[in-house]
Amino acid sequence: MYCEYDLYQMGGKPVFAVPSHSRSARLAGISRYQPVSPKRLVYRFIMHKLIFAGADKALSKRVNNPVVNHADFDFQSFVEFIECKLGIANLSASVFWPPQIERGRVYVHLFDSKDQPVGFAKVSFGEKDDAALSNEASRLQAFAESGLRTFRVPRVIDFQPATNEHHAILLLEPIPLDAKPLKADPASFPARCVGEIHGTQRPLGSVVRDSLSWWNCFQKQHDTLNPEFINELTHAQVDQSPCCQIHGDFGIPNIVKRPNGEIWVFDWEECCQTGPALTDEVSFFWSVHRPKSNAERKVFLSRFKEYFLSGANPQRRLDVMLALAFYSTVNAKRANVIISHWNQL
Repeated sequence: MYCEYDLYQMGGKPVFAVPSHSRSARLAGISRYQPVSPKRLVYRFIMHKLIFAGADKALSKRVNNPVVNHADFDFQSFVEFIECKLGIANLSASVFWPPQIERGRVYVHLFDSKDQPVGFAKVSFGEKDDAALSNEASRLQAFAESGLRTFRVPRVIDFQPATNEHHAILLLEPIPLDAKPLKADPASFPARCVGEIHGTQRPLGSVVRDSLSWWNCFQKQHDTLNPEFINELTHAQVDQSPCCQIHGDFGIPNIVKRPNGEIWVFDWEECCQTGPALTDEVSFFWSVHRPKSNAERKVFLSRFKEYFLSGANPQRRLDVMLALAFYSTVNAKRANVIISHWNQL
């Protein structure tokens, strides 16, 4: 079924695109915009009100292909492909972009004829994202085979790996509608969930260092990081530092909780079988505090020092450094706020 889309932009960048044929389809689309920050919560609230009142048209642009930054992508054929995979006809689709448009991907929420969510797709447009989606698919399938006790993950409906003709597409079950992001509070840290993710820890010395892709990636960016941090870590004895399976980007945006207490964890692209054991805790700590100004950064660094390094022995300090080294390969800008001030911690 041919469909036109209303594209909404902010600062010249696309934010989301929803089917223009009905108000209910547009409302269903904006309802999937996760309010993981106060700014996103306000934006979703305003857009929902405008769409409901029919006053949103002045803020949108009508387009035939909603994936405007990849005009050669046949979006209609993609939706028809998903219809075949789900066995559901006349799907509607809403497209969302990550805040970093340059990441080379889009997220697509899929709805049935009653505007109920039936699927969620990650569509890659680059080799780096191809590898990330492949990693996520394999991790989620492994969880499905082993079973989980303390949290849920989305079920993989289909995975199309990258080929010479197209990039990767990962199709997942949707997150339940009643699931909400965790509160941005250190007390929200789901320790039992993280414990299950980590499983059995082992010494980093038991792993062949050259086989650690995250370590090799970290070494490639040495010249961009605080030399005092690099020097201390380079000369440290890391063999006894614990490593284990980690989520890799374990923050508020990737964790939701249902009213019945059920936790869902998603976005497993950075999952690693041999990551530093404190990485997920460091990542969660950052997502709770999210410093924006210089004043907030000073408070953040003080809290980080108190939480992770107060009274720390040399092994604990090293474990924190390794977690920051891994996190710098996931989000260099965030990790560098701490690394650049390491000599003050």
